Amino acid sequence: MKDHLYLCFLFLCLLGIPITWAGEVIEAQADHQDGVYHLQLVVRMQGDLASIRDLLSDYSQVSRYNPIIRESETLSSGQPEVVKARLVAEDCIILFCTRLVQVQELRHLINGDLQVTILPNESDYSQGGSLWHLENMADGSLLLRVDATMAPNVWIPPLVGPALVAEHMKNRALEMVHNLENLSRHTTLLHAS
Repeated sequence: MKDHLYLCFLFLCLLGIPITWAGEVIEAQADHQDGVYHLQLVVRMQGDLASIRDLLSDYSQVSRYNPIIRESETLSSGQPEVVKARLVAEDCIILFCTRLVQVQELRHLINGDLQVTILPNESDYSQGGSLWHLENMADGSLLLRVDATMAPNVWIPPLVGPALVAEHMKNRALEMVHNLENLSRHTTLLHAS
């Protein structure tokens, strides 16, 4: 069994697929207040800023870095500077599983940040949104700062509770950042060769 794991590891390395995370979590907080979940994340990571921004903006790629997304569809926003999308997420905490639809609008701000607004009338959320800030650092790393809020319209069983949901949300966000970093590094390797 150990030999098989080693061969799988070697095979992934030979393909040039990064399997480690070089990122450093500077801040990762999630909490819940009055039905609204808040997430603040600051991570220093390796990756190409343009590649990560492109991945975040391309809804056909969302399931590659966010494993809970089961469906994604770009919709007409009626505004050239706005990308509108419908996402369907499925996830479980302990034995509690849920499926949530989120329709959101993505805007590229003048400073390069990405602003996402959840549209409550078309979603399983009463409110929500996020701001994604990406910045190249002097040492060649990339700083990613995410500030997000969301209020899902879903009953949370007492066994699970809001504190566990907030912690799960934070862990999923960190997993997504890890996947973004790996995809960006892999894309950069492909373009370099």
